[in-house]
Amino acid sequence: MKKGHLGISLFFILSLTLLVYSQLSPDSSPMRALRVSLGNPPSLNWSDSDPCKWSHVTCGNDNLVTRIQIRSLNLKGKLPPDLRNLTSLTVLEVANNQLTGPIPSLAGLSSLQQDATALKNFSANGANVSGTIPDFVGGDKFPGLTNLHLAMNNLQGPIPGSFSQSSIQTLWLNGQSSSYMLNGSITVLQTMKFLTQLWLHKNLFSGPLPDFSGLINLVDLSLRENQFTGIVPLSLVNLPKLTTVNLTHNFLQGPTPNFSNSNVHVDMEKGTNSFCLDDPGLECDSRVNILLSIADSVGYLVILADDWKGNDPCANWKGITCDSYNNITGVDFNNFELSGTISPNFSMVTYLERLILSNNSLTGTIPNKLTILQNPEALDVSNNQLHGKMPTFRNTVTVNTNGTGIETDNNTVPSQPGLPPSNNGNGGKSLSVGRGKSLNLRIVVGSAIGAVCGMFIVIFGVCMCIRKQKSFGSILSQSTGEILASDDGDANEVKTTASKWSISAGSEFGYMFNSIQVLRNATDDFSDENILGRGGFRTVFKGKLQDGTEITVKRTGSGVVSKKALVEFKSEIEVLTKVRHRHLLTLPRLLP
Repeated sequence: MKKGHLGISLFFILSLTLLVYSQLSPDSSPMRALRVSLGNPPSLNWSDSDPCKWSHVTCGNDNLVTRIQIRSLNLKGKLPPDLRNLTSLTVLEVANNQLTGPIPSLAGLSSLQQDATALKNFSANGANVSGTIPDFVGGDKFPGLTNLHLAMNNLQGPIPGSFSQSSIQTLWLNGQSSSYMLNGSITVLQTMKFLTQLWLHKNLFSGPLPDFSGLINLVDLSLRENQFTGIVPLSLVNLPKLTTVNLTHNFLQGPTPNFSNSNVHVDMEKGTNSFCLDDPGLECDSRVNILLSIADSVGYLVILADDWKGNDPCANWKGITCDSYNNITGVDFNNFELSGTISPNFSMVTYLERLILSNNSLTGTIPNKLTILQNPEALDVSNNQLHGKMPTFRNTVTVNTNGTGIETDNNTVPSQPGLPPSNNGNGGKSLSVGRGKSLNLRIVVGSAIGAVCGMFIVIFGVCMCIRKQKSFGSILSQSTGEILASDDGDANEVKTTASKWSISAGSEFGYMFNSIQVLRNATDDFSDENILGRGGFRTVFKGKLQDGTEITVKRTGSGVVSKKALVEFKSEIEVLTKVRHRHLLTLPRLLP
């Protein structure tokens, strides 16, 4: 062959080769990386040099890959990071395979931030994807992403915060198989206003349900088999387009929600949550509502929601103790891993005596509202992250602030017995606060006026009994003024005592026994209509004996009257004997 002909032939071959390569897709390199990463199985039929000719791959007019649909092909391997170079990709379907490893980052290049905005559908259900959901998936990298399906994988961790402003319409995250699954709060979803379908079932999501009022397009919601707590918000019940909702097997509390719209299919099996009552629309007991409002301040913890079931908090609810009248008298949340703040609604627990919140991670201050409690004895907030000044409690309250940043006054008095010592070993001190080293006139008058609230009925009863000593007969001793009744469960006997104090020459309070039925008859079975007030140790009732004698009865909780109660009684009487005021009835001095 002549040299001229040889040169022309080589030029023709070279030109043909360049023409062939110039017609290959610009996405050939990342697609070859995907082929290698998947092991190039025969089922793919990816043997051609041009990926635009591969099965399950679609390219646009510019030979850029726009769709990769390789679902349900029993593929193994993993997705390579080179996928982020497929700048025109709009659909990526890899579901129902045996892929492993994390979802690769599809972001990072400046061109990708603009060219990959067309991605609308990402489906990787059952693809053995592990790790956490990348933050960029719900961010501004893919503003056009409308369908994200990552169900039945090995994902774990929370939903990224970037989802809050995404345009996703259908979100499938259900059925993760990892040890910790997807977990945490779903509050981030409350601003995803385009959502129509949300599947989160069979995970470990927890905490209260968010405000759903912004999800006006939501049609299908599945939350079953998680650890959601708290009250089901009305914003969910009232969603205008909702047709399916699944709440079974959680720890939801409060009243059972009433989805009155007949078009809504509700999956909410009885007994699989912690609702107070099974029937929808029924109100909870007021004590339950108060405790739930308190739980709200610490995030409705599962440790409480799992145990607080039914409509009676005195039926062995965790951390709650009650007296014989089903009044809540104690709350003990020691070492419950609480975070959040101390709820001022503890003040609504009228008969609360002991509040133990030690060894947690509570923040904020001690609410001033707690000082209005009627019968407080002990408050332990030791070993928390609290700060601020100590509220002024009554001088009978023992407060433990060891291991906190609470500021206490220098003139506080030493602690009183009765509060369990803190187990932190730091040698801190408990304080009984609210009284200075000396009592000036203002404090005396204030104490007296406060005592009037609790002892006015005592004065009235004493005076009535002095006037009518002769008419008490065999029912009461001639010098007994007020009856301190302790109903300890014996239907035939009640112990009445006011200690051995002289009130005037020749008369004294003493111990005696009387039929509880006499007192029940006199007070109309301790009717609420006969309640005159509540003092330092239980409730004061007015009554009238069969002979017309008017009496007052202060009823204790259970057992005989405690030594502490008698000391408080004597202290209040002593104050009243010393103070002179136009609004106070003068009493003779009591002699011990």
